[in-house]
Amino acid sequence: MDPVVAVTTDREVYGPGDTVALVLTLRNDGAAAAVLTFATTQRYDIEIRDLSDTTLWRWSDELVFGQVLGDERIAAGDCLVFADRCPAPSHPGQYQVIGRITAMDRTYEARTRIHVL
Repeated sequence: MDPVVAVTTDREVYGPGDTVALVLTLRNDGAAAAVLTFATTQRYDIEIRDLSDTTLWRWSDELVFGQVLGDERIAAGDCLVFADRCPAPSHPGQYQVIGRITAMDRTYEARTRIHVL
């Protein structure tokens, strides 16, 4: 698999507490289908960190995942797409948004930034 990972938000600038729409995408740019194996029912995670690397919000916090092996097949040229929403941080500043596909053999990660005014 030739992976292309991206995490995007609906805007770059937010007010404190605004809703941030998040999309995490893993595209298979390879010539053949790929199969990702997961140790649990969790397939992804997204978090927001401040610039000192402190995690302020994580999608998976307080969630429980089934302890079941599972696979996701991604055809050549196809994508896995996960979307969610979270509140913007409550203080002005610049923040990192980190998205991860949590496969067993490898974690696929992408980052972007948002600003809170």
